[in-house]
Formats: sequence, structure tokens, C-alpha cells
Amino acid sequence: GGRRVERSMLDFYEKWENHPLVIDKWFAVSASREMSDPIAAMEALTAHPAYNPSNPNRVRALVGGFAMNNPTGFHHISGKGYAFFTKQILDMDSRNPQIAARLLGAFEIWRKLDSTRQGLIKDELRRLIAAGPSKNTLEIATKTLG
Repeated sequence: GGRRVERSMLDFYEKWENHPLVIDKWFAVSASREMSDPIAAMEALTAHPAYNPSNPNRVRALVGGFAMNNPTGFHHISGKGYAFFTKQILDMDSRNPQIAARLLGAFEIWRKLDSTRQGLIKDELRRLIAAGPSKNTLEIATKTLG
């Protein structure tokens, strides 16, 4: 099972590593997979040699892919998925505030979640606001928080 999937992912990466659009998709698929430790896996992906935090498409693929397509990891009751996401948003905000603000839209779902997750997301939004982000990101965070 798992080892074969990992080998397949690696083989695919090695075959297509010189095709940026395909590798963006590879990051998106990697971020949306079921993982035993989603945050460790996401941290490993952000350390991958092909991951470039200054490349908006790559960040959208990995961070957006995680937030939008990996509900088990993103919405983990520990709050670690939200904390990872906020860290990535703050990092991207220093490079490209428009992309950071757009990705931050993933938190807009908070009112539809249980009270524990609502509290966790609200805490992350407050943490983000307190960090003094760009005008774009501040506006989305403030609006999302309500």
C-alpha cells in the first residue's frame, strides 16, 4: 500500500521534474493525499528542492491544495493544520500579498464548523492580524473574522 504509493509519487516526480506545470499538480496532489502525520508531510513538502515559496503557482498548489483538498489534515482537531496554514500565509504575505489574501479565503468556512474548530480558526485569524500583515491580507482576515 503506502510504500508503493510513495514510490509511484517519486517516480512520477522524477519523470516530470523539468515540467513546472506538471510539478505544480504534483504538489497539489501531494498536499491533498491522506497522510498519517499531515503537518510533518506538509513541512517536508515545503522543504522539497522543487518547492519555491516565492513562486505563486507552487504556493497555491501546495498550500491551497492542502487547505482546500485535504479536510482531514487541514481541519485536524489539534489545530496544527490551521497553524501551518497561517504560517504559510504570513510567509507568502511578505512576498506576494495578493496571493496570501486569496489563499486566506480558505478560512471563510469557519462558521460552518463545530465550535472547537471555529475557535481555532478565529485564534489563527487574530494571530495573523496581530502580525501586522499587508493591507490585502489584513482586510481579508478582518472581514473573515467578522
